[in-house]
Amino acid sequence: MEGWNKYCNTLRVQISSNPNKVTKCPQFKKLVQMGPEIIPSIRVAYNDRSLDRTIVLHGFPQLIREIVEGKFVIPEEYAGKMDKIEEYTIG
Repeated sequence: MEGWNKYCNTLRVQISSNPNKVTKCPQFKKLVQMGPEIIPSIRVAYNDRSLDRTIVLHGFPQLIREIVEGKFVIPEEYAGKMDKIEEYTIG
């Protein structure tokens, strides 16, 4: 996760209005390739609160969705409500 965090802390990602910048990097792809066994590490990283907020808000839901290959669906009523999405993803 350190590499992904470092990437997300770059100016290019931080000033971008495109949330997909968080997931369009080699570090993200490496995490996806690790598969479901990385999910406990995602929870630990989330609870640590040392990661960039961009990862937490935009990256974690997409990372989990890609790891479980579409079996993770965020309810439509949470659309645009990042606090609800975060709670649903990690909770």
